[in-house]
Parts: sequence; structure tokens; C-alpha cells
Amino acid sequence: VTATREENGQSASATSATVNAVVEPKAVSEPTVKGTYTYTGTEQTVALAGIESCMTIASGNKATNTGSYEVVLTLDGNHKWADGSDGKVQWNIAKAKAEITVDPDPITVTYGEAVTLPTATTDFGTVTCDKAASDLVNAGTYTVTYSVAGTDNYDGDSKTVTVTINPKNITEADVALDGSLVYNGEEQTQQITVTDGITYEVTGNKATKAGKYELTVKGTGNYAGTITLDWEVAKATVTITADNKVIYIGEDIPVLTYKVSGLIGDDKLITDPTLTTNADENQAGSYTITAANAD
Repeated sequence: VTATREENGQSASATSATVNAVVEPKAVSEPTVKGTYTYTGTEQTVALAGIESCMTIASGNKATNTGSYEVVLTLDGNHKWADGSDGKVQWNIAKAKAEITVDPDPITVTYGEAVTLPTATTDFGTVTCDKAASDLVNAGTYTVTYSVAGTDNYDGDSKTVTVTINPKNITEADVALDGSLVYNGEEQTQQITVTDGITYEVTGNKATKAGKYELTVKGTGNYAGTITLDWEVAKATVTITADNKVIYIGEDIPVLTYKVSGLIGDDKLITDPTLTTNADENQAGSYTITAANAD
């Protein structure tokens, strides 16, 4: 800069000096992160609030995996970072959750019916199931667990579905008497036939004396319900045979006697038979002796 002094229109001695003018860069603050970020499985670009035209993103604004990242910004020559700023902006991608979607409604079937398990899906990873439909066969209540394992990028998840297999009721068509019994003085067991595969227990099927009885078949394990059947121990056959008698014309009819066969053990007749004959002691011939009313 040169300065000239004049006096009365005349130039006086001149004095010159040089002054340096310094233009400082404008101070600017670094941008801030807009929003939050969660793992999606694809590359994400961070959005910055307060970014100006003097700023250029050098690196660190794109990422895919969970973690902490740093955006590095540079300035043109006319700007500088304000105090406390260094042109480095921190941002994060948070872990996602691999949430499982599956129909949670309980499943109920009857033994012998097929079980169809629902299909489960998830946004991340692969869903596994701890049971297959082929494992769910016998009557009972099962808990089926669907799960997906966690990774560095997402937390795992699990969901359960309850499966109930009710026992199948037995019917009269499933059970029948097998054979008949006749009194023999010993305890006897009435046999039955049951549809193949049915598990059961039977009560009331043993007896010694002749008579009518009732047995009960109850389903067990994979089967339920009860069926009752009437059965019988028939009376044994007892034979009473009249003894033959011989008389001559004019003689009195003799005392009629008999023999008993078919009694078992110490069994005895409750009522002795009544013996009668149509014989005529005054007429030669063969006559019948009849035994009746024995018990």
C-alpha cells in the first residue's frame, strides 16, 4: 500500500508501506448421523445431516454387516473444521433379530391320523425344527420347537407349537368273545379276540361256577374307551341212569334206584331225582323207569 502527502498543491516527500492481509478459512461443524441403522443383509449408506458443499465424503459411509463405522470427510481450501470437530463421524449398524413366523395354534389329532406341521419362515438364516411329523405317532402331548441360530449380524429366535395326539376309542366291532366255556370245577378264563394292534386290559373274565358274567375291555396306550361283553360258563351235563330191575308176575314193584355220572369233584345233586315206572306187575313185558326233577 503506497500513501502520498500533498501540501499547497505540491507533492511533499512520499512515504510507502506494505500491509499483509490474511483471509482465514471459514470454520464449519462436522455433520451428524440421520436416523438409526439395523442389519438388513444388504449394503446401507449412512445419511448425514448438516453436510455442506465444501465437504467431500472420503470413505466409511457404506457398510453391510453389524458394527461401528467412521465416515471421513474432507474440506475444500476455504474451510476448516470448527473446534471439537475432526471430520470423522461415527455411525453403527445394529444387530437384527431373525424373528420366526409360524402359525402358533395348537394341533390336535386322533391316534392313527397324520400330523401336518406348519411351515415356519424367517427374515434371516435357516429355520430348523426339533421334530418331524414322523416322530409324532403315539398318543400324547408334544412341544415342537422351531429355531434359528444367531450370528454376528442377527439374534436368533425360537417358537413352539403344541401337538396333541388323542387316544383312539375302541368300538364293539374291535372286540369279540373267543370260544365258550363249560363248568369243569376249576377257574376258567373267557378268551377274547381284539383287532390287531389295539392295546388293552381286560377285567371280569375269570370265573369258576356256572353262570352268566360280564367282562370289560379297556383301551390302553394309544387306545381309550371301554367295551363290555356278556359271557357264560355253561352248566356241565350230569347223567342219571336208572338201574335195571327184574321181577316176576305177581311180585311187588321193587325200590327203584339210579346211578349218577358227570358230577365233578365233591359236587352233589341238590335234589334227588324222582323215579317212576309204567310197569304192570301182573303182566309180563319190558317197561321204562323214568328219572325226573333232579337238580
